[in-house]
Amino acid sequence: MYPVLNLKDGEIFITSLDIDTVVGMQKHVSQSGKVNTRATGVHRFDFEFKVQCFGEKNVRYMQTFLNSNIGSPIVIPPVPHIQASPSTNSIVQTNIPAGSNTIPVSGHRGVFAYGDYIQFQNHPKLYNVTCDLKNQGNLTIFPSLRSAVQAQEQIVVAPSLIVQITDVPKLSFDDVYWIAEFTVKATEV
Repeated sequence: MYPVLNLKDGEIFITSLDIDTVVGMQKHVSQSGKVNTRATGVHRFDFEFKVQCFGEKNVRYMQTFLNSNIGSPIVIPPVPHIQASPSTNSIVQTNIPAGSNTIPVSGHRGVFAYGDYIQFQNHPKLYNVTCDLKNQGNLTIFPSLRSAVQAQEQIVVAPSLIVQITDVPKLSFDDVYWIAEFTVKATEV
């Protein structure tokens, strides 16, 4: 589907991941000069992450991978920075249409905590949990569902990110010990 950023324990790993919520705004200036601003309903997440590499082979791999995928989608495998609190995936109880913020769920072990990040099995968009939920019940999310979800669909608590690199990655490099840190800006696909 999309190229996957290959992370290796102790050799290539993500050291930080910053997530920004972007809410689309539209500004309209009337003939009288009055300025009206409103939300367009388009929400997305922007990311800045740092990848640290050790060893010449890994540094060269990362340079080539990032530079050859600027402007195209890549997959970042699940990382601890965005893993939700429950230890198992949850299940959606009923069909829910796009635009809904409340999802009836059950089947997870642990507690969904305010601020957790989740994904649904049928689409790769990222959502924020806006309530605490211990057992089964209604899970509220932000932003509203972008696609409908079906009954018995899994809610993924360790989501993979599908992002598009928006800027040329910045490189901090020590060529004596072959240690490199790449700072990458990306947006949700």
